[in-house]
Amino acid sequence: MNFSASVQTALGYPDRACRLVADGFALARRLQHAPSLGNTLWRACEVFVKCGAVVPVSECAAELLNLADSHGIPVQRAHGLAYSGWALVRSGDTAAGLARMEEGLGMLVAMGTRVHITFVGGMTADALATAGRYAEGLEQLRRTSEIVSETGEVSYASWLHRIRAKLLRHDGAAGAEVEASLREAIAIARQRGAKGWEIGAATDLARLWAEGGRRAEAQELLAPVYGWFTEGFGTLDLKDAKALLDELA
Repeated sequence: MNFSASVQTALGYPDRACRLVADGFALARRLQHAPSLGNTLWRACEVFVKCGAVVPVSECAAELLNLADSHGIPVQRAHGLAYSGWALVRSGDTAAGLARMEEGLGMLVAMGTRVHITFVGGMTADALATAGRYAEGLEQLRRTSEIVSETGEVSYASWLHRIRAKLLRHDGAAGAEVEASLREAIAIARQRGAKGWEIGAATDLARLWAEGGRRAEAQELLAPVYGWFTEGFGTLDLKDAKALLDELA
């Protein structure tokens, strides 16, 4: 259920993913098995991050940290720090949040972790963008991309290209380079049927085009992607897409 929830979010079914998260919690708490509950909390955090849901991430990360400390599970503690840091950054406490994220990521690197470290690396790069530390964010993304090349864990490849575009844009890169990263993000998402990743990248590219006077092209790109969705309209990416489409109408 935990992995299925993450997959359903990427495919574009966030409401279905949240139901799977709830089912996972019910099972893990019934089993009273700390590692299983920790894994459920960890994967729930990932789902809620993808949905842009700050409060659920904060709550699940706090429980994950308590569980990891109580039972001595360092990998889950590292993820708990990263996710609680993400929630702090999104709540406006950027410095404290980044410190937690970097501590968690550092723990994972020190332990030699390779599985799912790319998601934490991407979150950290995105948080560095929020902090205005664009060069550091690009360097973090470069290190994360190296891990992707080493391990073949490409689940987050589309999202990482979207983050790269964000960092490049704020760092003053040429519009063509930003657009190329967003086009790559969209292409990867489409190849894998990952509407959950495609909507965010399509919104960013449509906004870039709209700001450059290509409003009709922007609407033609974004409207069919948004129109595909049948659920998840309260998630951050879909709300952003709808707001942009309303501006373009």
